[in-house]
Amino acid sequence: MANLRDLAELPEVKSAVLSSESGAFLESVGEEPDGENVAAQMGFLTSAMAQAGDRAGLGALSRIAFSGQRGACLVVAQGDAVLTAFVAPPAALPMVEAVLGASRR
Repeated sequence: MANLRDLAELPEVKSAVLSSESGAFLESVGEEPDGENVAAQMGFLTSAMAQAGDRAGLGALSRIAFSGQRGACLVVAQGDAVLTAFVAPPAALPMVEAVLGASRR
């Protein structure tokens, strides 16, 4: 899993939250005012998406990416940890995914 502090060094990453897969808050960096809330929401999201992926035969959940006009969110699941990165502008999402992908090797 990428180091939160290293991830926060990317100017496109506005904040990042590390949590357990059950939604327990572990750590945050950047401009995130409510890491506990983010952790709980992403715990629910990863659980729901993992179930959907299982039903679709996709295998273990590894990442979820979604974006809007103002920003994007990348959720990376690895073991019992979930890393959530908030990215702006949304067009920077592929670059942040590539950085996280490289750090997982």
